[in-house]
Amino acid sequence: MVEEVSNWLAFSQSFLLNAKLGCQELEDKRDNKHRKITRFDPPEFNLTYQPRDLYVPIIFNIKHGLEIFIKTLVIFQTGSYRPGHDLKKLFDQLKLVFPQNITPLADRSGDIIEQADIDAVPNMLDELEGLVYKYYQCEFVSVENKKINVNDKENNVFRYPKNKAGMVVNLESVDEKSIKQVHEDIDKIYRILNDLGYLIDVYASKIKAQ
Repeated sequence: MVEEVSNWLAFSQSFLLNAKLGCQELEDKRDNKHRKITRFDPPEFNLTYQPRDLYVPIIFNIKHGLEIFIKTLVIFQTGSYRPGHDLKKLFDQLKLVFPQNITPLADRSGDIIEQADIDAVPNMLDELEGLVYKYYQCEFVSVENKKINVNDKENNVFRYPKNKAGMVVNLESVDEKSIKQVHEDIDKIYRILNDLGYLIDVYASKIKAQ
């Protein structure tokens, strides 16, 4: 079970870190940064990556990373998770199973939970909920300069050009500002989920040892 949960955690982190890497590549201002050129292309084909080149996989990795990370936190606590890809329903399950009686502790392995960590949980859950809804509803996407909201219940808007939500992603509107905001979201998600994961893991280990 420990190895299985560890694999879930590694998968979720890797999707988020891959999204972060894409943002870092686009934000890099070095002259010798990576190029789109392949060994089959002529030397004059020496183009750098543009936001529209990497935006789709960046957003997909965020959304999929969120899905797996939420499922991982639920597995930490219950050993299983709700089937499906609906981020809203998955997060609702996380809120239901999140332990309400965590107390400060320091165990022999060096794991420590302080009261300040426990006090921070409600704000972390609120902040995470806002980010989950943002990527669930794709509210950062605009069509004809108007923000739109969808309920991406299958988590597939950025998986296919044609999706069940009926939304078409306009890649021409993606710019450096879009990438900067997404990068900030990734860092917030990664920090919150790791902090919550640590609390749940340490608490669950304590309960099992009793």
